[in-house]
Amino acid sequence: MRKHPGEACEEAVCKQLFHIGGSYSEAKEAYAALLDWIENNDTDEISDYCSTQYGAGWGDIVAGSFWFFCHNYDGQWSEEYELSCRSSKLYDPGPCANGAEPGSGELEVYEAWERLLADDL
Repeated sequence: MRKHPGEACEEAVCKQLFHIGGSYSEAKEAYAALLDWIENNDTDEISDYCSTQYGAGWGDIVAGSFWFFCHNYDGQWSEEYELSCRSSKLYDPGPCANGAEPGSGELEVYEAWERLLADDL
């Protein structure tokens, strides 16, 4: 069965984040592709196609990635800053929020990004 394009993008991000041997740069590329797809489609439609086999749907991926890139960018011209800005169009935390929710899928995504970054250094 052919995957929906949004589901394929999400799966590509998850494979990079949650599998041993994932690549930080490839995960960023896959995440940018997922954002491209989400930005150009109805989010109500996307939620029907989200994979849950990794324990994180597209909402968790966007929220966890938002927090990671907000905490780990190298100036306004960096890819990470661009990804945090693009993520903020889809995820708008409250004014008192300062990170991923403890025990949530978004925290799992955040920690997966941290592992990839550490492996990349």
